[in-house]
This record gives sequence, structure tokens and C-alpha cells, in this order.
Amino acid sequence: MINLLKIISEKSFKEREIIYLTIDLDNQKYLISKEGEEKKLEIENLPEGIFIFRAKNSKEEKESGTITFTFFPDRTKEYGMIYLENLYNGETFTVFLYPYSENIEIYEGEVYFENI
Repeated sequence: MINLLKIISEKSFKEREIIYLTIDLDNQKYLISKEGEEKKLEIENLPEGIFIFRAKNSKEEKESGTITFTFFPDRTKEYGMIYLENLYNGETFTVFLYPYSENIEIYEGEVYFENI
């Protein structure tokens, strides 16, 4: 998951365009798109063995449906927390998208912004 997020951030930087990552929590799939291309790109499965059970961006927190994260050409991104479970061993992790930097961090367990 971290690699996917870093690839999207780098793609936004190299192409000098805003890139969107939309995660479908119900079907465990994702879509990477640019402005105006939301319906044109193929939806991909999340990495095998990973289950996203909650996600939060700057506008909303969801456990079902879809949620979108925005990546900017200056390598910054929209604030986000992605909560996932390793289906092979049951461990949970929190991926934190730092909004005003390139950093993407992963923490063991369910971590909330107030605790970071």
C-alpha cells in the first residue's frame, strides 16, 4: 500500500498534474485518475492480503462506499488516514498521509491523528 501511494505521489510530481486515488471500500479496489478522467481508467484490485476497513480524508471518514485522496504536483497530498488489516496474520496498521509534505508513514495498530 505504501508503495502504491508513493508511486501516485511521484506520478503527480513528474506529470505536474493533480492525481486522485479513489478507494472502493466495499469491493476492495482502487482507481487512479486525473481531472476529467475519473470514468476512463480501469479499476484495480488492492494488493493481495490487504483489507482496508476504514479511511479518512480531510472531508469525511468512511467504512463503506468510496473515498478519494488528492495528490498534488509539489509532492504534497490531502490529509488522510487509511486503516488496513493484513489478512494473513490479522495485524492492523494505519497509513498516515502527511498533508504538507512528501511523507507517508505507517503505524502498527489503529492510530488516530490526535495520537501522532
